[in-house]
Amino acid sequence: MVAKRPGSLEARLRLALTRQRMGDDNEVEALLRACIAPGGPEWIRAVAWQELVRLRIDAGDLKAAEVVLREAAAALPRDRELAVLRAFVLDRTGRHGEARAAVGD
Repeated sequence: MVAKRPGSLEARLRLALTRQRMGDDNEVEALLRACIAPGGPEWIRAVAWQELVRLRIDAGDLKAAEVVLREAAAALPRDRELAVLRAFVLDRTGRHGEARAAVGD
């Protein structure tokens, strides 16, 4: 699909997710980063940001996850899933009050 429609952000997103699920992390981050550019469909940007955060969480690098979350929040401030991921990271780093606030509790 990417070869036939190289400009398709959805195709790039699907390729990134497929590679990630198969354990082939080569180019996953680059593919996801290509999907977060302003002007693309918001749902594609949201999923790409969420997956970039999950890459850091899965790697056990919660500080890096926080950095990506700050970038993502600036790009998509109303994305609820990003708020949930932020709460997860805050909770895992022992900042329970901030975690509750992140999800509006």
